[in-house]
Amino acid sequence: MEYSKKGERCKMKAICAYCGKVISKRPAVIKKQKHVFCNRVCSGKYVGTHSPKQHRSSYIHLNKLFKLAELYKLRQEYLQQNDKMT
Repeated sequence: MEYSKKGERCKMKAICAYCGKVISKRPAVIKKQKHVFCNRVCSGKYVGTHSPKQHRSSYIHLNKLFKLAELYKLRQEYLQQNDKMT
């Protein structure tokens, strides 16, 4: 364990679960979490690669639905504009 500059909090060294970088975290944080990450980017990448396939596929499916809805809306606007011109 090492002390921070002010000496208020005790920190422990841990290894990021995604990139393997050595980081310093408070013992309470290390005990509370299954996996410790150096930042949110590593956390997101870890979750993306280690989540069950059904969650990732449903996320991809939702993105496709949103894109289709947006294309449909654009198509409707285009058709309305063409109807006004004729």
